[in-house]
Amino acid sequence: MSAAQTTASQTTASDATASDPIVADPIVADTLGGAGSPLHLAHANGYPPASYRGLVEHLGAHFTVQALRTRPLRPGTSPSAMTSWHQLADELVAWLDAEDMRDVVGVGHSLGGIVTMYAALARPERFRALALVEPVLLPPALLAQVGDPDEAAQRIGLVRVALQRRTSWPSHEDAFAHFRPKPVFARISDEVLWDYVRGGLIPDSAAGADSRSASEPAPAAAAAADGDAATDVALAADSVASAAAAAAAPNLTLAFPREWEARIYSTPPTDVWDLLPRLSVPTLALRGATSDTINIESWRRWQTQQPEARFVNLDSVGHLLPFEAPERVAAEILDFVDDLR
Repeated sequence: MSAAQTTASQTTASDATASDPIVADPIVADTLGGAGSPLHLAHANGYPPASYRGLVEHLGAHFTVQALRTRPLRPGTSPSAMTSWHQLADELVAWLDAEDMRDVVGVGHSLGGIVTMYAALARPERFRALALVEPVLLPPALLAQVGDPDEAAQRIGLVRVALQRRTSWPSHEDAFAHFRPKPVFARISDEVLWDYVRGGLIPDSAAGADSRSASEPAPAAAAAADGDAATDVALAADSVASAAAAAAAPNLTLAFPREWEARIYSTPPTDVWDLLPRLSVPTLALRGATSDTINIESWRRWQTQQPEARFVNLDSVGHLLPFEAPERVAAEILDFVDDLR
């Protein structure tokens, strides 16, 4: 895998993003594959770019697919220093500026969809088109309840679950066996799950945050709410399994530290509904019909706020549609970009 590295000093986001300056450290963009005009892939929380191999394979026939190595994937980064997803967008903006990128197709999944949206608001001239795949557009009533991220574990079930994830495995095979029965991966093929295991596991000494522990990607469903007895039993079992694995001298951990996953869940984007109407870049909106992240009300609200976008609701898939149906997602993106010519 090749990589282009840029060192950004500071960049000031536009008024639309209203974010803090980024930390001045090297920003690395990995080339995931393909050849052609530029496409940037922004990943979801807990899913490193390499785990999107299936989607990249279908897009690579038309684009050079690149992805930033974001803060959670870089050594020495502190989750507590992040107070807003805008800071992740600032890094994308810094890279776009440093490389003088033009006519970029910005593809973002979940967290990455919001990061891509923020970057396009700050630098619309850098983008040719956007494909926002299940961006985290939570209902306004829920966003109004967002409080101090340092207290989120007491309020947000996904944060509590993330902080108790199993962190290590002795082999890729053991990790695959652990993930295969998880309900969140039920509609994902073995081949795609292996992409996640191979792309998302690293030697534990190379974990990307201050802590060596790393996260398993969380189910997007809010089934892990506080007080759920079944969830508590599952968490206890995972904790026991993690301790047993550690005793067996494991050498693999997830690339996404669980502290980073939890911090991202603790700081959901509260300004998305105010900013969506300002988005000027041609946009493809993709939702999984069984999504537990974008409910029907939010989907309709999005259509009202960005009426010029193309909206596609894919049946038989959910929030993880780039993994559940990579070929279908790629086909929608390619058709949309082709229609812009």
